[in-house]
Amino acid sequence: MFSTLVSAQDNKLNNENNQKGKTDYVLKAKLGFSTLEIENFNTINGSFSEVDFVFSSKLSRKFKIDYGFGFAEFNGNTIDNNVLLPLKNTYYRIPVNVLYSSDFSSNTSIVTGIGLYGSYLAKSDIPFHFSGNNIGVNFGISFQTGLKIKVNESMDFGIMLEGQTDFNKVKHKDFDIKQKLKNTSLVSLNFVYKI
Repeated sequence: MFSTLVSAQDNKLNNENNQKGKTDYVLKAKLGFSTLEIENFNTINGSFSEVDFVFSSKLSRKFKIDYGFGFAEFNGNTIDNNVLLPLKNTYYRIPVNVLYSSDFSSNTSIVTGIGLYGSYLAKSDIPFHFSGNNIGVNFGISFQTGLKIKVNESMDFGIMLEGQTDFNKVKHKDFDIKQKLKNTSLVSLNFVYKI
């Protein structure tokens, strides 16, 4: 009986070790709200959407690291001299997240995480004030929590709540306009494809 227990424990350890370093593909579709703070102009509330394509690698049985590439948009409106002005920003992003997973049931896990992102403001359009491309780079932090559900052996589905805020403001080298996103609140639908 003792040898059976030892063998079972060895198999468990081997399975866990085999899982380490395993990489999955993840598509994240995010939608929510954010606040764009533009220095010497206005603070604008608007909608925020983001799509991330990331790799997810196991660090251990409980921890994973996500890293990849994303595309995001901010859309809002502001009033200047009694004129309603639409505003649109386009971003490219590189997110890196560390996630902790705790089993809730046989097919469901509770996931929490913290991450950092680099954000490249590719285009900003503020009618009658500023319109330009290749604005600049800044960085931010994100927090997330939610559920991951096993669909089958090849796919998981997750629904997450995520909060983001930029550390610093983006400034175009040729214009005296600085801006950053803060208090971004998102719902993220995650589609995990297992390799």
